Amino acid sequence: PIKFFFFKPVRRLKRLFIGPKPLKSCKISPTIAHIGDTEPAKMRQNRSIIYSLSDWSKLHLYLSENQRFEDSVDRKRQEWANTREKSKQLKETFVGSKDEEKLKLKLQRDKEKYEKELKKNQEQRKRENLKIIEQTKLALKKNKDGWKALDSALRLADRHNAEAEKRNRIQQHLASIMRAEENNEEERLKNDLAKAEQRYKEKQKLESDRRARMAKEKNDNFAEYERNIEEKEEAEKDIRKREMMKRLRMNEHDKVEMKKRIEMNREKKRLQRKDLDMQVEEIKFYTREARMADEEAVQRSALLWKMNDQEVLKYGDKVLRDCENKERPTLPVVKALDNFKKTNRLKAPRPKNLSQWKSDVMPTPFSVQLYK
Repeated sequence: PIKFFFFKPVRRLKRLFIGPKPLKSCKISPTIAHIGDTEPAKMRQNRSIIYSLSDWSKLHLYLSENQRFEDSVDRKRQEWANTREKSKQLKETFVGSKDEEKLKLKLQRDKEKYEKELKKNQEQRKRENLKIIEQTKLALKKNKDGWKALDSALRLADRHNAEAEKRNRIQQHLASIMRAEENNEEERLKNDLAKAEQRYKEKQKLESDRRARMAKEKNDNFAEYERNIEEKEEAEKDIRKREMMKRLRMNEHDKVEMKKRIEMNREKKRLQRKDLDMQVEEIKFYTREARMADEEAVQRSALLWKMNDQEVLKYGDKVLRDCENKERPTLPVVKALDNFKKTNRLKAPRPKNLSQWKSDVMPTPFSVQLYK
């Protein structure tokens, strides 16, 4: 914020020109305040009586001018405070706007400009006051009687009043310029505010249109989404229905095929059983034929064996009778017959079960009795 660094002129002027403890019955000049502190009371009283009316009028005029200047400074300070408040409101309302940035930069430049100018005036005022005080002190030191110091002080006071009037005119000129700048600034602020309001309304309209469009698109998308969901559910329902019908048909087909396979297996097993029965019958027939052939062969073999043994024994008996008739030795013949009988198991003792013969072809054994 812009601050006016003017010192308190009224209080300092009273301290400078009146002194710390002025006389209650005397009215002294503002330019000879320090004379009363350094000279005797009689001289101070006489001089105050001589210059009381004119000095008081000058002091009163100077104080009134300073008061008016302070009032103008307070008024400017209040105006600048109002301007800052407006700028703050605009800143809170339109943050980030380029126009506001430009306005902010301009206000900052104006602030720096007026701060420099006020600081310069303050420094100049201080230097002038110090100069007046130093000149008054030097004049009082050089002129002990104080008359020349009084004249120089009055001239300095007049010069100071002229400079004060000049500063007042400059201040009025600056105030008029500031008022014009403020009016222009207010006009620009109004224009910027109107433009900002127009942009805000347009932005709000665009935002409302965008929201309406987005709401419509949202509703359309939601309706389309619901339609897609319904279509998807219908399609899934049809797919499930077709799959169910397909499964039912497949189950029926599987049942028929299972029945066919069962019947085929049964028929196959019947045929296999029939073939096995035929094979069993054939095996039985061939086994029976083989057993019969074996029995016949065994009987023939036994018969041939028996006939052969009988022929040998018969021939042995004949040879034995011939030997007996011709009175030859019979012992070799008898031993040969005994050996033949033993070899062919025709003579006891015989081994067990020799009278029983088993065939590899016939499952059941049968006995063949060779000799009774």
